[in-house]
Amino acid sequence: MDEQKAEAITAFNGRRDHLTVTYQASLEIEISAQATIAGDITTDLQKLPKHPNLEDCLRQIETALDRKRLTLEKSASPAASDELCERAEQLAKERAAELMLRIAQGAPIIYDRSTFRAEANLKEGIPVSMERSADVSTWFPSGKGLEYLQLIGQP
Repeated sequence: MDEQKAEAITAFNGRRDHLTVTYQASLEIEISAQATIAGDITTDLQKLPKHPNLEDCLRQIETALDRKRLTLEKSASPAASDELCERAEQLAKERAAELMLRIAQGAPIIYDRSTFRAEANLKEGIPVSMERSADVSTWFPSGKGLEYLQLIGQP
């Protein structure tokens, strides 16, 4: 213990490479992925069966996207994973199919068929760890670090 104490005192007096303090921190950053499906579904509503279900509507959304009657816009944080982006796209398609089904079933809508829009926004946090080290001798450039300390437990 006396040897460790001597090393610490040496570091506080400005001697390098005798005592290093390492700081470790962790934080979480939020990443996101967005997908929006928009366009005119007038033609697609006409192509649905007489009593459509959700699967019928999902297939019609896919067809409308393939035929460019609907557009799919995607954006994501630079660190977003492919999986998060794919989940956002799939969720936007599912939401579009649900909305199309409600419209096909005659539910009142607040906009017309030519301004159809469904979107998904997913977020997740990813952990980021950091570690920094500092030589205690650099804390007191004058080499008088002991002037700032109070030693406890001394006889």
